[in-house]
Amino acid sequence: MIKKINEYINLSIILSVLFMIVGVLLIVWPKASLDTFAYVIGTIMIIYGIYSFIDSFSINPALCLFQMTNSILSFLLGICVFLNPSIFESILPIALVIFFISFSVVTLMSLDSIL
Repeated sequence: MIKKINEYINLSIILSVLFMIVGVLLIVWPKASLDTFAYVIGTIMIIYGIYSFIDSFSINPALCLFQMTNSILSFLLGICVFLNPSIFESILPIALVIFFISFSVVTLMSLDSIL
């Protein structure tokens, strides 16, 4: 138990330092940081879309269509952000809301089928 708590504390310290570094970079170079962040988010969304699409064939058929739609939207949005990072500034709030809601719905529906 103590070992788990120590691991959690170490991880918290590492994440805190990383967030401080990212915060300083965002303050010093806001435009370059936002463009870099857009490329990273675009890449993550593309990878998530591909992984989620492949994974959708192994889940409950009732959820398959919803997860496929989610993965295709994530992939397309990732491509848009990667090709045009300036679009990231305008669609960031909307994209995050859609992504979080759809991910939460899929997770809740998956948990419901397990229970």
